[in-house]
Amino acid sequence: MKKLYLFLFIILSCFIIRGQTNCVTPFGTLLGSFNGVDAYSNCNTNYYSEIHNYWGGTYTGIKWQCVEYVNRYYKIVYGLDLFGTKCFGNANSYYSNAKNAGLLAYPNGGSIAPQVGDILCSNGMTYGHVAIVMEVGTNFVKVIHQNFSNSNCFMTLNRSGNTVSGFNGNYPIEGWVRYQNQTISIPATPTNLSPGSINSPGPTLTSTNVTLSWSASAGATYYDLGVRDMSTNTLVVDATTNSTTYTVTLQAGKTYRWNVAAANSAGKSKFTDPLYFTIAASTPTPTITSIYPSSIAGSNSLQPITIYGTNFQPTSYLIFTDPHGNTYNSSNYPERFTYVNSGQINYNINNMNDCGTWYVRVYNSSSVYSNSYNFNVCSTNNSFVYGFDTTNPIIASAIPDSIKFAFFKATESIYKEDNEFKGSINGALNKNIVVGAYHFATPLFSPDYYQVSYDHKNTVSDEVNNFLNSAKNYIGKGFLPPALDIEDQIVSFKSVNGKYDIFVNLLSGNSYYLDANSNAVSLPSQKPMNVQDLANWIYEFCTGVKSQTSVMPLLYTTFSYAQSLYPYLLNDNIKLFIADTSSSPGSPKTNGWPWLFHQYSHNNYLDYGLVDKVVFNGDINAFNALINLSSGINDLTFQNQLNIYPNPASTSINIKVKNADDNLTIEIIDLQGIVVFSNNYRVMQNEVITINISSFANGIYIVKLNGENNFGTVKMIKE
Repeated sequence: MKKLYLFLFIILSCFIIRGQTNCVTPFGTLLGSFNGVDAYSNCNTNYYSEIHNYWGGTYTGIKWQCVEYVNRYYKIVYGLDLFGTKCFGNANSYYSNAKNAGLLAYPNGGSIAPQVGDILCSNGMTYGHVAIVMEVGTNFVKVIHQNFSNSNCFMTLNRSGNTVSGFNGNYPIEGWVRYQNQTISIPATPTNLSPGSINSPGPTLTSTNVTLSWSASAGATYYDLGVRDMSTNTLVVDATTNSTTYTVTLQAGKTYRWNVAAANSAGKSKFTDPLYFTIAASTPTPTITSIYPSSIAGSNSLQPITIYGTNFQPTSYLIFTDPHGNTYNSSNYPERFTYVNSGQINYNINNMNDCGTWYVRVYNSSSVYSNSYNFNVCSTNNSFVYGFDTTNPIIASAIPDSIKFAFFKATESIYKEDNEFKGSINGALNKNIVVGAYHFATPLFSPDYYQVSYDHKNTVSDEVNNFLNSAKNYIGKGFLPPALDIEDQIVSFKSVNGKYDIFVNLLSGNSYYLDANSNAVSLPSQKPMNVQDLANWIYEFCTGVKSQTSVMPLLYTTFSYAQSLYPYLLNDNIKLFIADTSSSPGSPKTNGWPWLFHQYSHNNYLDYGLVDKVVFNGDINAFNALINLSSGINDLTFQNQLNIYPNPASTSINIKVKNADDNLTIEIIDLQGIVVFSNNYRVMQNEVITINISSFANGIYIVKLNGENNFGTVKMIKE
């Protein structure tokens, strides 16, 4: 087997040195075509892809070497299987072995001139080079080939008589090889066209995306088709394709006609008789331009709002989205809806005293929606709840009372942040901060997108399990929802000069590193993710976490990613944690995606650490409802009268009473409101009380102190 692999490796390329460096053009880029046979970039002449290519079941070689193009051209145009003759390997074997394969060989400078379709051969350097002749003039020969410059598949060589100059000084022309039955007939006119009829206006189609199709014509290597707009008598499509289908995007409300011809190097058939079809008029897309008033009071009563814009219809209705992502359809309350004209709709809304940013869209019909427009319920941003997120250690004792919540990075890919994460999150809990954990996603490490230069390969399930191993104790009642961080991914750590990480944009493939001044320095692009694949990865992660915790994670991302992903995740009940530092707190750009948290300021050096500032979309009541804590964070007061340690604890806790002598009641309450411990004490100032908690279930508890001189509450974690 080893000998066979070595043989294949040697014979199937022109320049077969392994190793991809900077591509002249990205591997697989279409560079041009001749007689319906496309030529592609091989990245650079030193790259060997090891990817086998086939055409109609016939092996043509390794993508995209020069011999692969010649083999594929002769298969498509002449029906010959050159590789199957077992006469050809490297490019330098084509001229010398032509006769063994039943082909004609003519020397450069001999009595026979090259002609279209010949294989122009060089035995230069180690492996030689081959190309297909596509045009012959009195003083030139034009060829098409692969893997020479990799920026252009065409080359024009000088000709003097029957002598042709080399591809360059290293690749002189040895001669040309010809198929002796190199006569091709013009193919027949295509049949079985669809859609359309011979009489105008033809059948009515509902979609503006129209797929034209026809039966294949024997011997055709490509097809020439045209589509004409009958209202303007303009040819709106004039294209060629080697397929028997072609999809075009046209305008609604118009009649078109189209026809097609089959072609090859011998010429073109007659065009088919034209067929007509009509695309139905489209439903106009509505647009909201303003809402009055832009802010209304929170109320359980009906309040009037007016929506202004364009293309509203009497049959339109409104879709509202509250601050938590719940939707309400005005068609369920027709008595509240008044269509005034195409530019105005009046509506009486009951916002159920749900404070925060609301959104509304106008729906016409046939899935035609307006833009999403926001308005505020209750008051200004002062009603919002503020917090932060961070990847860095913090000084919990320095966190001000105005901060109510914090997100901490728990994991990235299959790596943990255990020491910093647990130290920071537990410190914040001791300050009665509501906390949550997030995971930095690395979907480019998944098997379908992994590259050999990347740090490692793993599955989305690996990342779910890694995250929950670190963060599961911080998910559930009393905690923030977990978050999945989707942004440009580090694919290789400290690999530039031994100190800079390499980042890749998930959807564009743009690659870069950040220099010492945090300036982005571009690197060669990598394979980008398909948007649907990224959305699927996100959905699989989020549902994987939910299946084990009953909590659906938030999606933390930037506006650019959110704009691309929203259409794919619209119906998956995944709420948005939006990073938008260009907008004021509580007014992020989201492209209509309902948001729960807004990161509005990045990399702030504060007394308690390096953090990003975040605001919750709602007031304190909405926040308490989100974390499902009936007592509410406003009730979790700590008056510096109660010192509890260790915290977290596994067997016992110590409570030190700081104020004067007192008669105390100490209660420990779980997050379901059940009192799991209660006792009365007569204590002296600075006395320490020890309570055994070894029988408690792991989780978060509220320790409550009631006395004349000492009082307060604090969270305690049993682990």
